[in-house]
Amino acid sequence: MTKPPALKDLIAAEPDLVDRIFDYILSEFPQIAGQPPEKIATTKAAVRAEFRGEECYIAARPPTARQQLVTQVLALFNVCWDAGIIKLICLPSASSGV
Repeated sequence: MTKPPALKDLIAAEPDLVDRIFDYILSEFPQIAGQPPEKIATTKAAVRAEFRGEECYIAARPPTARQQLVTQVLALFNVCWDAGIIKLICLPSASSGV
């Protein structure tokens, strides 16, 4: 089945995830870029066939980096709480009439 010209233009203008991953791999590993274009196209098709219909979340940070950030934020919160800074902000004061 051939793709309509408008779809071909859209695909060329906005590459999908597989295209972008292959662009990255080919730029990082020039020895792979030397493969015949048909071989690269066949490999892209195989990747698309393997993961067709998959819906998944790709995290912006690895879990360890996220966990480190969470730990740092909680540590800062605890320091501020212990120093009374957060209590002053969060708790109503007697002068506010609340």
